[in-house]
Amino acid sequence: DDVAITHTDTWEWNGSDWHLIATSGPGARAVAAFQFDFANGCPVLFGGMGGRAQSSLRYRDMWRLMNGEWQQMQVAPLPPALSGAMFCSDPDRGEIVLQGGWDVVPINECWIWSGTAWRSAPTRGFFEHSASAYDPMRRRIVAFGGVVNGNRVDETWEWSGSAWIRRTPGSSPSARSGSAMVFDPQIGRMMLFGGQLQDPMGRVDEVWEYFHFALSSYDPFGQGCPGSNAQPPSLRNRRGQLPWVGEVWNLEVEGIPASVVNVCFGLIGDSRTSANGLPLPL
Repeated sequence: DDVAITHTDTWEWNGSDWHLIATSGPGARAVAAFQFDFANGCPVLFGGMGGRAQSSLRYRDMWRLMNGEWQQMQVAPLPPALSGAMFCSDPDRGEIVLQGGWDVVPINECWIWSGTAWRSAPTRGFFEHSASAYDPMRRRIVAFGGVVNGNRVDETWEWSGSAWIRRTPGSSPSARSGSAMVFDPQIGRMMLFGGQLQDPMGRVDEVWEYFHFALSSYDPFGQGCPGSNAQPPSLRNRRGQLPWVGEVWNLEVEGIPASVVNVCFGLIGDSRTSANGLPLPL
């Protein structure tokens, strides 16, 4: 007999305890897509499986949690009704990427939530229950494993912001689905735990790291000229990002005097001693 049931309660973790904050809102469901929407400063939920375990009911609705209350979002178009999709936030671009899922048959679609609307994007295939997390150092979403046409896979993919890229690391976890993945900012690596193997009774308790052996680095050289506040501005990489060939690298200037108009300029090159024929520092 099918005894598994779904719930409608919402809980919040404050760092030390769980607190019940809502008992109404989206209908009871499981394996829904749930992420924080950085563009709007609130969590959002899409889709999910309703009813009891093995139910054929899939939702095609979107909700946001504002001030402890759920609000249904009336937006169009919407991705198809689904459950088990990859759903991962990209805080640097203010977007959330939804890939794959299931509704009677596997779904081969990718959608981007911009904070105000959905748009379709290039897809990577019929994936369900992939693990994913955002790497702020490289501005990439990393996805691993999942179910493709009924089979667990050991594939590693990265979302660049516009396209999916298949990676082939030298070593990799075995084929699995439903793993937990998170980025560890202390060591600058992606961490993956556990998962379901192809064998229905096969579950693993392994922990894996995903990282580049040749980590990029940068060193500031020289300093800016003091402004009206008598303090030289400082240059730093944004949100801990590092430079990678072929990717965008964001820098921030701090310590600029408060003014209606401020003008900043800089030189980019591969030398510490000269720039465009001029000796450094200027």
